[in-house]
Amino acid sequence: MQYASHIIFNTSETAVLTLSVARALSLPQRLRGLLGRPPPPKGCALLIGRCGSVHTLGMKYPLDLVFLDKNRRVTRVVQNVPPNRPFICGGLRAVSVLETSAGWLPPGLLRPGMEGQMGFEN
Repeated sequence: MQYASHIIFNTSETAVLTLSVARALSLPQRLRGLLGRPPPPKGCALLIGRCGSVHTLGMKYPLDLVFLDKNRRVTRVVQNVPPNRPFICGGLRAVSVLETSAGWLPPGLLRPGMEGQMGFEN
């Protein structure tokens, strides 16, 4: 997976969170997500577009999920979603989701209403 872009969240007046992201754009990429892939490195995530919910059926590790609306505003953050569960986790008004391995995102750092700014590396 190639982490060729980044998303930046202002978490306070003096702090920012920057995530390197790989983008899942095609239907097969969006359907697969992180399934069958090793956990992303710390500070990296998969951005799945046109996606408002996910499941962890078949996953080997827990996930942290950040649901985003059309303006890349956080609508919901769900941390430590257990692997291999058939239930669906979603976010109201979410149109994309950031998937990453659980455990490195400090609880409460990202909250609903925070807006992410997308950037692309050359």
